[in-house]
Amino acid sequence: MHPSDDVLFVQIGANNLDEIYWGGDKGIPEPRVSYPVNASAPGTDAWASTAAAFAMGSLAYSGTQWNTSSTAYAPASLANTKYSQQLLKHAETLYKVANTTTPQTKFSDSVPDVAAAYASSGWGDELAVAALALAAATNNSAYYADAVAWYTQYGLSGKQQVWNWDSRSPALYVLFAEVAAARPGIAAAAGMQVNMTGWQAEAERYLDAIVNEKAKNMVMTKGGMVYFDGDSDEASLQPALGVATLLLRYAPLASSNDKRDSYVVSGVS
Repeated sequence: MHPSDDVLFVQIGANNLDEIYWGGDKGIPEPRVSYPVNASAPGTDAWASTAAAFAMGSLAYSGTQWNTSSTAYAPASLANTKYSQQLLKHAETLYKVANTTTPQTKFSDSVPDVAAAYASSGWGDELAVAALALAAATNNSAYYADAVAWYTQYGLSGKQQVWNWDSRSPALYVLFAEVAAARPGIAAAAGMQVNMTGWQAEAERYLDAIVNEKAKNMVMTKGGMVYFDGDSDEASLQPALGVATLLLRYAPLASSNDKRDSYVVSGVS
């Protein structure tokens, strides 16, 4: 998947063949084309998104405890420091490539066959999440400063979007609040305020809109499921599961007991 610094494979199989095939794995149509992004055909969003995933994986396998002021997530039972370092190395390399390769480009522009299923809208939120995930995994304040810079540059505050593969801002709010609680020294080392109350307000602005059914392009179905117009029509469960994950993940950090309880009830239901 990531054989060299700038080469990242983003799709296996041709869309026009795979899309029409519904069957077992022994009859998958040939050829199975492999599509990479690289310095000649950039994929800023794909590089950054994968960097974030590797960084969070590195944190999960590091054997350390993710402590916040309200809760503590125990170390992963499959702690593997060697694997954690391997993931971190890939994460840092991919983030550097995403940050320095020009022109910055959507992966679906460089690999048009991807666009039919996973067209991308940009890369600002992916860069911010990648930098923040690396800050959490490394305790490096330079990554935190990058995350805040991307958050500001791309105007990511106050978004009321679905949380999915192309829209990372909702998760960014929750992760900023977690980092403020669990790693306050990162912001201080970057010469910034920890701003816990500010990140709580950002996360809760999003989550309250969900709970109170006031989020943009979102309604609650008669069956009680979150439905985002333009996303849930093609993937009905993913947006609802995403919202539930964010509600339950953030609940221990809520600014009041009433909000905490409402997030838990909404997330579970």
